Amino acid sequence: MSALYGPIASILVEGFATHVRYTGISLSYQLCNMVFGGLAPLAAVSLAAAAGGHYWPPAVMLMAISAIGIVCTARLRRLGTPPAGEQTPAPDRQTVQATS
Repeated sequence: MSALYGPIASILVEGFATHVRYTGISLSYQLCNMVFGGLAPLAAVSLAAAAGGHYWPPAVMLMAISAIGIVCTARLRRLGTPPAGEQTPAPDRQTVQATS
């Protein structure tokens, strides 16, 4: 699990602009866990039952999910990098004056 969770932080941070980073990371991580992690066991059992108890349909499903993950990870950096000349909006800054 360390090999999975170790690089996830840096990959997700690079994938989102600063002003949407926290929301983007949270939504992507939680939604993917819910959809793929929550429904994968149910789908695997259904596929195995439909194939007469053979193990290859769930294996093909997991390979397809892995391929989707590899493609999404490969595109993640390009999606988060702003095009040339486009800057992330700077936060509003307020001047604080010291009183004596």
